[in-house]
Amino acid sequence: MDCTTALKQLVSTVPGLNVVSKRRYNRRFEKNPYGEQLYRGIFKTYADALASAPSDVSLGYDNEGPAGLYEELQLKIEDYDWPVLFQLEKIAVENATVFDFGGHVGIKYYSYRRHLSRMPQIWTVCDVPAVVARGEELAEEWGETALRFTQHFGRLAGKDTLLCLGSLQYVPEDLSDLLLSVEYEDLPNRVILNTTPFTEEETFYTLNNFGPATAPYKIQNREDFVANVEAVGYRLVQTWSNPGRACEVPFQDERKPFKYLGMMFHKQGQ
Repeated sequence: MDCTTALKQLVSTVPGLNVVSKRRYNRRFEKNPYGEQLYRGIFKTYADALASAPSDVSLGYDNEGPAGLYEELQLKIEDYDWPVLFQLEKIAVENATVFDFGGHVGIKYYSYRRHLSRMPQIWTVCDVPAVVARGEELAEEWGETALRFTQHFGRLAGKDTLLCLGSLQYVPEDLSDLLLSVEYEDLPNRVILNTTPFTEEETFYTLNNFGPATAPYKIQNREDFVANVEAVGYRLVQTWSNPGRACEVPFQDERKPFKYLGMMFHKQGQ
């Protein structure tokens, strides 16, 4: 047993220490001066998690602070990116189009193009207004003509591939419901998701403070998620794990195990 595990067990068994530790963690969570990825609480619904947020913090990514995050990742590839790069390399064809849902300012567009032999002709990022504005500003500054931005999921219509790379946990709607908002014949042939948290238990939510803002964070039941996407007209063809991704929700009486996964779906008949 390592020192960290032993300390956690000690804190959990001594009531006074546990109370003090919770108070300290709550202060750290609410202030988060170092911009850590912090999580607090277990909730049944998105609304419950949102209601637990501190009253004096920005909520969600549609703010100036979150819009400026992650730009250092534009030149970086993480270990968990390689399965997605492998899938994109296999389907790279002339005139291919990608719809990057929750793709921020085009982080994966900038980082992946250094490793793909052929980039999609059009790469459309869908995100919230503040992030889209920042993404458009950077794309214009750098002369990127293949990178487009939208705030509307309906612009997915007619695209070849839908990417959801670490975004679904922040979205109140289920992916299946979003897909149903588009005419079936206009849906993409492939859906690729990555760094998405799943549990084998009932779907639950926690609250994520990521520095400049706070947002509900969804951990979905894997079996239900797959069944719902397949009901739209897709079939699951591959699943992989993201061992480099993890988060901890401390001080929970009931442990809620989950892990990060990637998946690829093909449209029926493809």
